[in-house]
Amino acid sequence: MTLPKSEIETGFDIVSGFGFDQSTDQYKVIRVLYVTVKDDPTTTNGTVSFRMEGEIYTVGGSGEWRRIGEVPYPLRARESEAYLNGVLHWLMTDQDIGIETCEFIGAFDVASEEFRSLPPPQTQFSSESRTSLRRLNLNLGVLGDELCIFDNYFSDRMEIWMMKDYGVQSSWTKQYVIKRPRSLEVQQDTRVYFKPLKLTHNGEILMLCDSVAIVCYNPVGKIFYHLGLFGLPVATNVCKAIVHVGSLVSLRNVAANEGENSSNTAMDESVKR
Repeated sequence: MTLPKSEIETGFDIVSGFGFDQSTDQYKVIRVLYVTVKDDPTTTNGTVSFRMEGEIYTVGGSGEWRRIGEVPYPLRARESEAYLNGVLHWLMTDQDIGIETCEFIGAFDVASEEFRSLPPPQTQFSSESRTSLRRLNLNLGVLGDELCIFDNYFSDRMEIWMMKDYGVQSSWTKQYVIKRPRSLEVQQDTRVYFKPLKLTHNGEILMLCDSVAIVCYNPVGKIFYHLGLFGLPVATNVCKAIVHVGSLVSLRNVAANEGENSSNTAMDESVKR
């Protein structure tokens, strides 16, 4: 399906997310746009400031974007990196966009349509790491129904932190330390970049390797093995792997009713008059 255009125009990347509202059985798309603040009295010397505005599109609804106002956190990445229990998650950006924050993870509840923040592990990812090269090597994900931080900063290993009790900072645990095997190099670069995708039923971790191969890691034997999926496109660096969660609510059927709700509402209003 093709979503309608927004009235808000921006020349910057759009932060987005897609989730399901279990309270109403509705699929929703959120997007956050960087909007230039014109004639901002707080800026000087030609400095440009920004604000972030959010919009919601409900599939099967009115067929229009609905504004939800200013977003309080500078979110990173074009799409949400982790979806867990009806909540979309993004790492916050360290770029200077005129929004100051000491937080680390931004979250959006699809049902309540509210933003909130989550803290990083207490002993890791200090304010210094948020403004360094290390921040560029961090990603969010979900393994075994737990929010995770994937730290690819180290040249010899990847570390996986898991939030055992959602929302509780002290529950962050360094669950895995995975050494990088050179035998799995699928590009000429000497450093292999992993993106964990899913924790399997037997405790192995399914991963995307350098965006060109799918591999599996056994944490007990500390070994990797290929799944035979090769030849993924690397030239454009656009290959992505997305974990799909099944639903009994058909997106196609919901989308087929697009605009009916607003039409019925307009008809009811005309009858009342």
